[in-house]
Amino acid sequence: MATRAAPAPKARFFATAAKGTESLLSDELVELGLPHVHADRGGVYFGNAPEDAYRACLWSRIALRIVEPLHSFECRHGDDLYAGVKSIDWSQYLGGEQTLAVRAAGRGDQLTHTHYIAVRAKDAIVDQLRERRGSRPSVDRDAPDVLLFVHLVRDRATVNLDYSGGSLHEHGFRSREGVAPLRE
Repeated sequence: MATRAAPAPKARFFATAAKGTESLLSDELVELGLPHVHADRGGVYFGNAPEDAYRACLWSRIALRIVEPLHSFECRHGDDLYAGVKSIDWSQYLGGEQTLAVRAAGRGDQLTHTHYIAVRAKDAIVDQLRERRGSRPSVDRDAPDVLLFVHLVRDRATVNLDYSGGSLHEHGFRSREGVAPLRE
């Protein structure tokens, strides 16, 4: 009797990339020693431990953002968005004193304004936490403890935990000028 191979472990994180650089990013993440690397449209899936995400944030010169997709769902209108975001257990990501910010990109047939998408997602999170804890987290748009990124494409929303704190090329960690990586 033939035995089946165990399914490959699923990658936990996604590194976004500029169009056409996905294969370069894939090679870079493999060189960094990250497991479960596979390129996809718009970026590369990789890793399964928080340390993998931190390594990519610290050392990748090609990645734009490092995120952990938390939940993906059909999202045709604001109520779908609210219900889908609220279905996530936010108590495991946000403590009592932590601040949050929600950013959004993309559009659907009826959801066309990213600011509305971000605010509606934020409302679902704070409403859930207020119902469960009796208090809600504060919003800090500039330096949140937890940054969430909602991506909407063709009436499908994906809620991501953003490990990079925004686009990596904007972090300004270089003290002197030199040959710049992509998008800097």
